[in-house]
Amino acid sequence: MQQPPASQVADPAAPSSSMSVPPSIESTPPASGTLGSPLSAAPKLSDILANTAAISARDEAVPFQLQTIELLSGTAKELASLNEYSSQRLQSNRENFRQATLQLRDLKVDLDSAHLRLHRILQRLQKSFPEAVAEAMAQHPMPDPDGEDEEG
Repeated sequence: MQQPPASQVADPAAPSSSMSVPPSIESTPPASGTLGSPLSAAPKLSDILANTAAISARDEAVPFQLQTIELLSGTAKELASLNEYSSQRLQSNRENFRQATLQLRDLKVDLDSAHLRLHRILQRLQKSFPEAVAEAMAQHPMPDPDGEDEEG
């Protein structure tokens, strides 16, 4: 039997012709400080996936961030407008509130004065006409000074 020339003898360690090596692995030079394996120079799959996920998440977040910034700036403008409106209303209503407070104070003084006058009249009538006042009080009882009616 005839032997093929040495150049045609298949090296058992070499890949067979039916198996092809990806060009990226064949052309990748070995990394320095490694055992010379061409795979050790390629980036790790976990690094590729981590970077891809981070880039994808960043790219997806940008429109949401822009929308949020736009919404918040609109909200800030609305709040500034509301604060300005509230300040104007406060200035205009401050005088109205002061006037209403003065009117209520005057009304209380008038009511206190009327109550005192009616109480004095009742005392004079009790001195002058005790029987008539007792009969009138029996028919029309006076309300409780605390503001609570006996009927209700």
